[in-house]
Amino acid sequence: MFRFIALFCLVHVSFGTIIRGRVLVNGDANIVDMVPSGSQLIVRLEDTSIANASSIVIKQTEISNIVAFPFYYQIQVPNNISSALSYSLSALIKKGDVLVYVNEQHIPVKIGTESLITIDIPVMFIGEDRSLKPSLNNMKQSSWPELVGREGTYAVQYIKEKTGFTNVFTVLEGSLVTMDYRTDR
Repeated sequence: MFRFIALFCLVHVSFGTIIRGRVLVNGDANIVDMVPSGSQLIVRLEDTSIANASSIVIKQTEISNIVAFPFYYQIQVPNNISSALSYSLSALIKKGDVLVYVNEQHIPVKIGTESLITIDIPVMFIGEDRSLKPSLNNMKQSSWPELVGREGTYAVQYIKEKTGFTNVFTVLEGSLVTMDYRTDR
């Protein structure tokens, strides 16, 4: 029994804590909305212990070439941070140097003994240029019957040109593809 407890403690220390969740438009998991092609998602774990001072970035993850909400993120929390301090998450989406989406509310993170923390981050559109906010509802076409029988590489290129999507690929018949294979499209 003692060996099991010691092994469990070592496993927790070696893996640490993982924070994961979704980045959602206005906090609504049912909204599926596109972002401008070539956008980048940045999620930060920040130390917010000192009031009225700038936060300190503890860990940051960046995901490039994102396509449509919701986005999934994961951050490995460093083992050397103190559970007595205050931490929060922030998320932003940029297209080049232009900020397009940002979270505007405090997202507290309680670091404790949990090895997995799940937190969704709501973001809102802040871009002034409405062309930076494409919508799936404005898509004129969602199926391409003219591509039936065509070569897969041709179909992929055709759909990329028509939609502006960057992550288009073919899936072979019989492949084990599920809804959570690529959740960012």
